[in-house]
Amino acid sequence: SVAIAVFRNIGFFHIPRPNFPVGATLSALLLFCTIAAARVILLQGFEVVSFDFLDVEERRFAARETITGLDAYLTTYGQQLSVLGFVASLYFGKRMLSATFAVSVGIFFLFVGQKSFIFIAIVSFTVVYFFGKRYRLLFFSIIAGMAVFLFLNAESSFGFYSSSLIFRRISYAPALLNEAYISYFTENGFIYWGYSKIGLGLVPYADELSPAFRIGEVLFPGTQAHANTGIIGSGYMNAGYAGIAIYATMLGLACAFLDRLGKQS
Repeated sequence: SVAIAVFRNIGFFHIPRPNFPVGATLSALLLFCTIAAARVILLQGFEVVSFDFLDVEERRFAARETITGLDAYLTTYGQQLSVLGFVASLYFGKRMLSATFAVSVGIFFLFVGQKSFIFIAIVSFTVVYFFGKRYRLLFFSIIAGMAVFLFLNAESSFGFYSSSLIFRRISYAPALLNEAYISYFTENGFIYWGYSKIGLGLVPYADELSPAFRIGEVLFPGTQAHANTGIIGSGYMNAGYAGIAIYATMLGLACAFLDRLGKQS
């Protein structure tokens, strides 16, 4: 938090206003996402397709088994860039492209089961399309949504369950996972980016399971849980507190850059 706060206020000497061919850039993004989606369909097959938002574990497990190596990177970036292309197309008024990117987002959900990208796309669509630059309307909508949520929490069992779920997912689960990462890698040693392509294979990774699956096995034995986490757990497993500082610094620089870019634009 300190690193993010410090770098958030660092000024860059000059960041030029973006000047690039929007249509060509979005078309290139779409081409990449199309290749990634086609590769996912080829690897997964249509037998895994499901529209169920709740039962996604079977698709995720199948994806972990079949989509590996370079294909895993292609799939991950394909999902992320599909959402980015969808939002950017909405922002620049490219409706046909935005619809095509939306189809790409849907394909990844049907075949891989990562529903978070669906929700990100829906929220982004709501913010960009309905609110645009009407920031005051967005502010009052957020306040109204919070008021409705608090009312439901006080007056219904559904509201109580929802607030409990949100609290557990936002507060308890990250703390539990970070504690597990710190405890496990303190005892078993850091991996120094041995599992990441960033490490360039300089440090061998000896465990038969990935870090997320190893921590999932520690917390929930026999469930094949994929217990991924954020910059605290990921940074610590690679290089201890120095790893956390490195990740926080990178995030802080990115925030500072985007903030300055937004002010100049």
